[in-house]
Amino acid sequence: YTGGVFASDKCYKVAEKLCKLGFIFATVCMVAYAPLVFEIAREGQMIESEKLQVGELRNQGYSDMQLRELGYSGPSIARA
Repeated sequence: YTGGVFASDKCYKVAEKLCKLGFIFATVCMVAYAPLVFEIAREGQMIESEKLQVGELRNQGYSDMQLRELGYSGPSIARA
């Protein structure tokens, strides 16, 4: 009977430590990866917006070199 109480007590302590580690891991993931996901989405929106602007400027007769000099990124120039 005492062996079962000892094992139960140890299992409870191990479970407590694992819960603490799990909480720390989940918190770090939220703090580190959530901003990264938002930044990737924002970058995609920026490229789409630049792509529309580059398309309008190309219709006005601007060349790729002029667009690069204006500061537009390579992906938005290549995709427009």
